[in-house]
Amino acid sequence: MGGVLHFEIHCDDVERAKEFYAKVLGWNYGTWRDPKYHLVEGDGIGAGRPTGALRKRDPDAPATAAGHAPNSAVVVFAVDDIDNAHRAALANGGREKTPITKVPDLGRTSYCFDTEDNVFGMITLD
Repeated sequence: MGGVLHFEIHCDDVERAKEFYAKVLGWNYGTWRDPKYHLVEGDGIGAGRPTGALRKRDPDAPATAAGHAPNSAVVVFAVDDIDNAHRAALANGGREKTPITKVPDLGRTSYCFDTEDNVFGMITLD
């Protein structure tokens, strides 16, 4: 109880975000009942694991200080090689929030902004 079931990444430009995450995390996409809701397909997603989607940012949701909606939690994605994933994020329009950092007894992690100004994390476990 209380584990991650689903994540949503809210986007100003869904197609730009889809391309970004495809290049950084290797995602493919499907659709659900709502064609504006782009389901994420990739290793570690679905089949008893958390599911995810990219969707258009809702302008009627409460705005953040930057004027974007909604405020949301940060999702951390497992990656096989943090160095390659971090470089891919920066090479594909993302920006660094924190550099790659060693977390004792856990692994190496970094946080970036995606092309939609959402913060996300990546980790390679020891």
